[in-house]
Amino acid sequence: MNQWRDKLQNFMSGRYGSDELTRFLTAVVLICLVLSFFFLGGILSVIAVAVLIYDYYRIFSRNLQARRNENAWYLDKKYKVQAFFRSGKGRAVGNWCRQVGRNIRSAFQTIKLNLKYGKEYHIYTCPNPECRAKIRVPKGKGHIEITCPKCHEKFVRNS
Repeated sequence: MNQWRDKLQNFMSGRYGSDELTRFLTAVVLICLVLSFFFLGGILSVIAVAVLIYDYYRIFSRNLQARRNENAWYLDKKYKVQAFFRSGKGRAVGNWCRQVGRNIRSAFQTIKLNLKYGKEYHIYTCPNPECRAKIRVPKGKGHIEITCPKCHEKFVRNS
């Protein structure tokens, strides 16, 4: 076992190895491969292979200065993006992304409830922005006033 480790150490001596850009590129490859199972398989697989080849080229490269410059460029861009998201504008973007995520989860929850109870019940969302509870109301009852069991907000809907 030590013989293989010694051979690997001899092979890697004078080569660049791994850094933060390499780890980022490896994550990009993994994300592309996972997404290729669901969407645009051929294109994403080709992109993943191309990024992986570049990743290994960087790892085995003997041009240390060029690889250090590439990593420094990547770290500069990474820190600028992190600083943006720590600033007021970035927080606004982050809050917007969280709100979109909540809306998507809420939509999937409504679809799930409609599939489960859709024949006998209407599923309404409480109009109170702090509550947004899902309320199940029997179909065919006409124009009714609904009271949210969570926040006690009243609203009128057709059943």
